Amino acid sequence: WGKYEVIINHATCGGKRDCISTIEKVVSGVLDRRMIKKSSDCMRNDKNGSCVVKLIEEETYRVTTGVAKVSKYNGVVSGDNYTFMNNGDGSFIVALSDGMGSGQKAAMQSRITIDLLEQFMESGFDRDTTIKMINSILLLKSGDESFSTIDLSVIDLYDGDVEFVKVGAVPTFIKRSDRVEVVRTASLPAGIFSHIELELIHKKVGSGDFIIMMTDGAYDLFKGDEGNDKFLQKYIDGIKSLNPQHIADKILE
Repeated sequence: WGKYEVIINHATCGGKRDCISTIEKVVSGVLDRRMIKKSSDCMRNDKNGSCVVKLIEEETYRVTTGVAKVSKYNGVVSGDNYTFMNNGDGSFIVALSDGMGSGQKAAMQSRITIDLLEQFMESGFDRDTTIKMINSILLLKSGDESFSTIDLSVIDLYDGDVEFVKVGAVPTFIKRSDRVEVVRTASLPAGIFSHIELELIHKKVGSGDFIIMMTDGAYDLFKGDEGNDKFLQKYIDGIKSLNPQHIADKILE
């Protein structure tokens, strides 16, 4: 994905951690970029006295997450599902899916959508192909009215670029130090039409920015004179916490 990987076979150091104290520094100096050991485990083979070190470029950003959810009418099962994934290629994936209706059936629809999304993305499919394949699979089940929304944010951990993909999903909000931005598209849920047109939106985020995603169960309750978006922008802007879990809890409350 346009980044360096270095694999080095060398004589074992006997557990002195030369891989971190020496090899990381030497490789970083040669390549003129910060290289770090991918795994903290020691990959030495004491039988033949060798060791294997895999070095990757250090990511610029780290992601911290928080989740808050409640079932409709205090039911046991929520019709919404989500996932977080570090895709291993320098990107971090956050996805939400809202199944049609509520309860067990909706939960099954959204769970299928999230499971498919995880499997396709882990297999190396791009976002566009992944969404279209999920749509086709849901369409085959459309006799059971298997509709679900797809809300996907893909964060580049090297340069802070975020790609937003929305299929029937409500807006996402980016909370920055001086403002709150709204990211929205107009589209129907997956599984309704055979052909699906994706509108990809790109935004840059930096250190300390928050990406806030929600399903319509939360979004539709924020009704103000200026509309849901303006009301939520003002509310989110007023939350001063730097803890993503606290922000999620406040919005749910």
